[in-house]
Amino acid sequence: AASSREDHRKEDEPTPQRKKKCMSFAQMLSMLGKGIKEDVSARKPYYAQDWTEVSRHKGRALTRIIAAAVYVFFASAFPAIAFGEQLNMETGGQMTIHHTLLSTGMCGIIQSV
Repeated sequence: AASSREDHRKEDEPTPQRKKKCMSFAQMLSMLGKGIKEDVSARKPYYAQDWTEVSRHKGRALTRIIAAAVYVFFASAFPAIAFGEQLNMETGGQMTIHHTLLSTGMCGIIQSV
């Protein structure tokens, strides 16, 4: 009987699907930041080692840290300055380079955490 129903079903008619499990707002809030917490707890044992590594190898690690920081600074600052100037012209001075540099810096800090 089921096959005869399927034969008579129109091709464009949707097939029955399982109902999706809905989460409550409280359940969604409890999951907020769960991945970040897991990442930080997994990385926690290595944070001290990251800082003590600078004193070893005659400052070689410090050189790598400074080189990477300078590179990321300029890679972020130059587009922010260019887009800041564009925003300054397009918005009549309501949004300027200062705003784009500040927002880029805030995003960098958030991403580093």
